[in-house]
This record gives sequence, structure tokens and C-alpha cells, in this order.
Amino acid sequence: MQEWVRFIGFVLLGRVFCVPQTTEQVKNDRSPEKRDKNGKIIYASIDYKGVNYNGLIPVIISGIQEQQGIIQKQNEKISSQQTQNAQLQNMVNDLQDKYNTMMAEIESVKIMQAQCCNLLQGGNGNGSLNDLPRLDQNTPNPFNQHTIIRYYLPSNIGKAIVNVMSIEGEIIMDFPIEGSGKGQIQISGGTLAPGTYIYNLEVSGKQIDSKRMIIVSQ
Repeated sequence: MQEWVRFIGFVLLGRVFCVPQTTEQVKNDRSPEKRDKNGKIIYASIDYKGVNYNGLIPVIISGIQEQQGIIQKQNEKISSQQTQNAQLQNMVNDLQDKYNTMMAEIESVKIMQAQCCNLLQGGNGNGSLNDLPRLDQNTPNPFNQHTIIRYYLPSNIGKAIVNVMSIEGEIIMDFPIEGSGKGQIQISGGTLAPGTYIYNLEVSGKQIDSKRMIIVSQ
């Protein structure tokens, strides 16, 4: 009795048209032609197309290599796009920082202008530009260890205070000032996180001036 052997292979649909060199017509000895005693064909022999798998291996490898090339190019494009996105995000962050700084400086100028006018026109009318409260820029700036904020208060000034605020306007530190004349405040970089801060001078409940200071990482 003839034994049947099970094989694993491809179903030939478009393969014969795509890679005709790997297919060939195979005679099926298991289903030969059958005729009756008069020579009439009862059923014809069943032939089939077979695959030369050795010839198909280079085609498969070539396809895999082509696919890997496409994947590699796509990965390179993705990596390039991610780099561009990171650069754009850095540019946006930088522009946002510059915008915040500019708005803080504009606000500082507006406040200083308004307060100077109020002081010159208020009180006994004897105000002088040389005898107005003054808030100097901190030095050094930027800083990471410590910085000095200098100020000046005329003798006719009442209660004064220097506030240190976040860029959003939240008061983080305050330094009440007693007396008049020149003075200074020292701020340690270790007491605040790296970033941009605004400090201002208030006299009798009115903001006189404000400035920006920057703390950098050590």
C-alpha cells in the first residue's frame, strides 16, 4: 500500500506570474489518466505546478532586505522629525522666556513712571528726582551663590519693603526696611530654585520699582 506524505508549501496563485522561474509543471503519478476498454478517457490525469524552493530562497531574502531598507529609512525620518520637534520646542521655550522678560520690564517701566509722577506731584510738592526711593539692579545677575540688592530711601519715607516674587507674581520672600538712606539686601542662591524672579520696592503700600533677577544652576 502506498503511503501518503504530508508537505508544507505555498499555494500558487500569483506566484507563477510573479516568479515564473521558481515554478514548473509536475506530472502527478498518483492520479494517472484512466481509460475504459474502448480507449475512451474516463478521467484525465491530474498534473500540478510545483515550486522550486531553492530558487525561491534568494527572492525571499531579497524581499526581506528591501523591507528592512524601507524600515531603516522610516526610522531615520522619525528620528530626524523628533530632533526637529525638540529644536522647535526649545525655540518656543526660549521665545516664551524672552516674552516674559520683556513684559516684566515693560511693567517695571510703567510702574516706575507712574510712581515717580505721583511722588513729584504729591505731598508738599517739593519732590526731587535726586531724593526719590530707588531700587538698583541686583549684582551679580545671573547668579548661583548669592547676590546683592541695593536701594535708597529718602528721610521722609514711611514703611518700606522689598518683595521677591515668582514670574507669575506670587510673593516668595519679603524684606521689611527700617530707616532711610542707602541699604542693601543679600539673597542666597540656595534659598530659591533656579529660574527667573521679580523683586520690587514698596513704599507706604505703593510699588515704586521692580526688576528681574535670574538664578542659574550651580
